[in-house]
Amino acid sequence: MRNAAMERLAEANPVPPDSRGSIAAQLQLNEIKPRVRQTWWSGQKRTALAIAALGLLAAAALLVAPALGLGIPGIDFFKAEKASPEVVKSFASMSEGAPPGMDPQVISGETRKVTTVSLSGGPHTLWVAPTAEGGLCFEWLPGSGGCDRKGDIPLAVSWMAARTSTSPASARDFTIVDGHAHAPWVDGVEIRLSDGRTVRPEVTWVSAPINAGFFLYEAPKGLSIRAVIGTKKGEAVDDDSLGSGDRAPCFRFADLSKRHIVEAIDTSSGRATIWEAPSKTNKVCTWLEFGGIRNFARCLPPGEIEGIGAGAVNVGSTQVVWATVGPTYRELIFRFDDGTTDVARPRDGIVLHAAPVDKRGMLLARRSDGSLDPRFSLPLPMPPAPTK
Repeated sequence: MRNAAMERLAEANPVPPDSRGSIAAQLQLNEIKPRVRQTWWSGQKRTALAIAALGLLAAAALLVAPALGLGIPGIDFFKAEKASPEVVKSFASMSEGAPPGMDPQVISGETRKVTTVSLSGGPHTLWVAPTAEGGLCFEWLPGSGGCDRKGDIPLAVSWMAARTSTSPASARDFTIVDGHAHAPWVDGVEIRLSDGRTVRPEVTWVSAPINAGFFLYEAPKGLSIRAVIGTKKGEAVDDDSLGSGDRAPCFRFADLSKRHIVEAIDTSSGRATIWEAPSKTNKVCTWLEFGGIRNFARCLPPGEIEGIGAGAVNVGSTQVVWATVGPTYRELIFRFDDGTTDVARPRDGIVLHAAPVDKRGMLLARRSDGSLDPRFSLPLPMPPAPTK
């Protein structure tokens, strides 16, 4: 039975536009050693978004499975088994230690049991809870979990390798993956194995307010996992090939017919241009073209940039530094050893800067309150990023 708070929230119909999904943070099973990527996803305007999403959650309480809008059989979230007080307490603690502004705002009292999956080391039970902004938090027990506060990641994957007593697993030895597929953009999951086969793991779909499918898959003995692919009506629309050691550029799913220039500068070695294009799963793909080289930056849902991501490309005697900058930063400072300083303010969250490739110094970041971020400092020139 829904509690009184949920009954009051149910009066918040109609349902706003969907903006829900999932991200696989870290799954640390007892018998494996994961590649840790624990993450809280964050955004701006938290209060307004929380109010809207609480209405969305309330309306979702009136829905029944499959309720995914895709014809996919699924679990009715509000009919699933509710968590014990111990599990609820564990979910409530997910806000503890979160960086400032990155509280997932999990509604821990609505945690539900989703599924149990058995691997070679034993069974693992997945518990999921909604967040106030339309996302989710999850935990595999035994294991660990994470949160996607806004719920707008189409496909998210955690990669794990079998523990060995002699040495860590290589980049091509990942044998277990877990992940989530966000139902509005992905309706199927495929896994590519080291022997060339493609398999389809069992995906457990969950109705609103989660609107996501969950999977946990272990490769057959002697094989490893090369890629996880999200599909829509049989067409590949997103992937994660971290386990291959040669991550495929996400912008291969971008609609290049809709690309546009975000920023451009002229250098002594030619013109450097930052491009953006939408992907097939509502991400925004951003990349640099300079000297005939395409340098991949990232593909992210709109508005997901919080910190600073930076890279560099060298062409001739010039190094071009690009950076994606979150709204908590006012400017980047290029402070060189010869006493000169360049200040670059983000434009649409992007900084593009050129300097001689042998000019030494430091890259610093000034926050919106005027203070320098003591945690951000990169040497100049920067090591060149991989190119495609």
